[in-house]
Amino acid sequence: MPCWLYVVDRDNWDVVKKEKVIGVPPRNKKTLQKVKPGDHVVVYIKQEITKEGIIGPEVGGVFKVVSEPYRDIKRIFKRVTLPYRVKLEPVAVPEKPKEFKPLIKKLEFIKRKKRWSGYLAGRMIREIPESDCKKIMEYLKK
Repeated sequence: MPCWLYVVDRDNWDVVKKEKVIGVPPRNKKTLQKVKPGDHVVVYIKQEITKEGIIGPEVGGVFKVVSEPYRDIKRIFKRVTLPYRVKLEPVAVPEKPKEFKPLIKKLEFIKRKKRWSGYLAGRMIREIPESDCKKIMEYLKK
């Protein structure tokens, strides 16, 4: 089961959760075309600085892909146009997102644990090992 890490901000996490869809810009279209029904998607919510302080980074949940990639120009995402999409079905989605940092030392795709944020920057979607996906699902179900 291929597993994908999808990086999103807090506003667009609300869209993903409500609409059960992820979207990417044209520059990530080729990566999204590799995503197939049955694959899993881990939604990583970026750290944000708010008036209340620093929130995140967090894991929003794990979803199963239930559609082939498609194009839709309807604006559902906040502040960005993400026309290339796949539909999702929840697999492990806690009521509230869970802190990401406790996972860092356990995840294989993060090789340099002290500089972990570099593995999440620059790409909106990337494939991660199936074993990491399973660890994240177990963590979310605790």
